[in-house]
Amino acid sequence: RSALCTRSSVNNFKFRAEQSPTVLKNEVAKIYRGCTMVRFASIDTDKQYFKKLFAVTIDHSLRPESYQEAQHVNEILANLNVPHKIISCSWNTEVNLHKIQELARLKRYKLLSKECHNQNIKYLLTGHHLNDQIETFIFRLSCKSGIDGLSCMKVSQNIRLDYPPITLIRPMLSFQKVELQKLCHQHGIHWIEDPSNKSLMYKRNQIRQGLATLQGNGHNISITSLAEKSIQSFNKTSSILRRNVINHIQDNCEINSEWIFASACLDKLLNAEDYVIRRTLSKLCQYVGGQTYPPLSKSVIRLHEELKRITTVNVANNNNYNKGLHTNNIAGCMVFCINDSKRKYISNYKNASTIAVIICRQPQKISMIPLFNDVNLWWDNRFIINCTSTNVHDDLKNLYARHMQFSDFSVIKQPKNFSLQSKAHFKCRFGLPVIVNANNQVLLIPHFNYKDTLNFQSQNTKINVQPYLKALRKTLMLKTASAL
Repeated sequence: RSALCTRSSVNNFKFRAEQSPTVLKNEVAKIYRGCTMVRFASIDTDKQYFKKLFAVTIDHSLRPESYQEAQHVNEILANLNVPHKIISCSWNTEVNLHKIQELARLKRYKLLSKECHNQNIKYLLTGHHLNDQIETFIFRLSCKSGIDGLSCMKVSQNIRLDYPPITLIRPMLSFQKVELQKLCHQHGIHWIEDPSNKSLMYKRNQIRQGLATLQGNGHNISITSLAEKSIQSFNKTSSILRRNVINHIQDNCEINSEWIFASACLDKLLNAEDYVIRRTLSKLCQYVGGQTYPPLSKSVIRLHEELKRITTVNVANNNNYNKGLHTNNIAGCMVFCINDSKRKYISNYKNASTIAVIICRQPQKISMIPLFNDVNLWWDNRFIINCTSTNVHDDLKNLYARHMQFSDFSVIKQPKNFSLQSKAHFKCRFGLPVIVNANNQVLLIPHFNYKDTLNFQSQNTKINVQPYLKALRKTLMLKTASAL
């Protein structure tokens, strides 16, 4: 599976991809990650564009032929003077074969995102085509996906697997597979078919085989056209719903962007249509939990039904709710309700009920990640931690970041910013980063301005912690300023 990356702007490229297939075919060398290993648009392409490209091939190491296929890609790219790197995957011996395609996809995108980050690349181009889109639509339809899922793949979207996030672009999404096959044949490009696509062990392959059968019977054009129009319709509907959800969040929810948690009055949260409420819960859990993808629909529906049930409970006289013990775990988050009669956690809605809903990060196992000098650590998909020191050898060799644990609470007596954070429920602390040494001894808790002056006395080391959105806004502002 291969992809093209580019450091330059793709605004003009995206316009051409959407408006002029002929121009696109004559201007882009393309490597496909799906059922074919490699396809190129044209040997006569403007070589100046190639200077801005960097190609990456992920060798999943799941088939004996994959290494030779990756080398074949390398030979073609060498003739076009396109820089190319092959990255091989390593696998645990206990791989679930029934989920191998899903696991391979996740591993592939993590490796591609990491390589883009290492190469300072902003845009990742993959070769998904219209047939892939139709397969995705039918697959998700069979899985009872909602409107968002049936909107399928976007031409452009951000991938939040590293920082800063990269933009994934699918320039071939409007072209059918047969068009690309003919194009390769015209230019003498050898077509390589992934044999695993023929295995009926996987549901997507079953769909692919079914569509191929219909194509042979002359029904492919009508099905393709119908599915494509349906996807476009779902996309438009999804955009309208997205705006309704954003308005609902802005009007009825409070988001603490420093600690990254969300809260709302239960009756205000539930005062909307079901589809708005469920998408609101999904978006909030995805953001707070640092997830790349939204939670499963059935999990969101179950959470929504539980919240509706809570409205019938006499929370004021229920000690469990007074302590905030009623908890649901979803998408890496804790979602719990608490009786907030003193308006400690929700203050903007004085006439609303006293039941507060809080969404915060779920407690995590201890995993200490080392800090390196002047290197941004993309921590927990939610925070950027940067450590700088003029005395690297002495200060940074034993510094690590991990999630806050319950045992860490004892070191926080009366933090300097306590009044500012008094609205944060104590469970929200579990999502915060803590800086420790190799012995797991707490040295710094940045959100509480805590510092162990006995064990961390260095004046040469500065540690900066920024939440994802704040760091992203700062990065965009710097880029805009440099452009001006």
